[in-house]
Amino acid sequence: MQNVSATSSQPGWVSVAEAARTLGISETAVRKRIRAGTIPSRGERGATQVQVEVADSSQPRSQPAGPGFLTDTTLEVARLTGENAELRARLTDAQTDRDRWHASATAAIERYNHDMQEMRGLLGREQVIALGATAASTAHEVPQERAPAPVGDDQPVRASEITMPVWRRWWRRMTGGAVDLS
Repeated sequence: MQNVSATSSQPGWVSVAEAARTLGISETAVRKRIRAGTIPSRGERGATQVQVEVADSSQPRSQPAGPGFLTDTTLEVARLTGENAELRARLTDAQTDRDRWHASATAAIERYNHDMQEMRGLLGREQVIALGATAASTAHEVPQERAPAPVGDDQPVRASEITMPVWRRWWRRMTGGAVDLS
């Protein structure tokens, strides 16, 4: 290593702080690069110097020193960050809409299932009524055995008459079985 004071006038060798300002990075980042060996350095007793390329004054520097400078990259990062925030908001809106439509569809399906269950119950009752009416009309069409003579109150009731309604038995007794209402 050379003596820092003897070589400080040599072009390209600057202090860590000045190298950080020139490169647009922090002093810690410069020291990490020194340890990694990506930047040539020299020094003793804590006075470390770093060799930085000397920019030609006729050519503009790609990244001027200063913390407030916005490069194309930082502008692109800012634009993408804004776009990302907008997309997240749109995603949240879409998820909210999806959840609302899902709840609506679930409620419609539940209403449909409930209505179908009611329809099945009503259809079952209608079938029972229709079968009952069919059985009753079939029973009236079956020829029944008639008593040859009027039945009095003192005569026993036949088994075929027990299945008849009470009023029909009474009517047969009154008319002598001559008039059939069916």
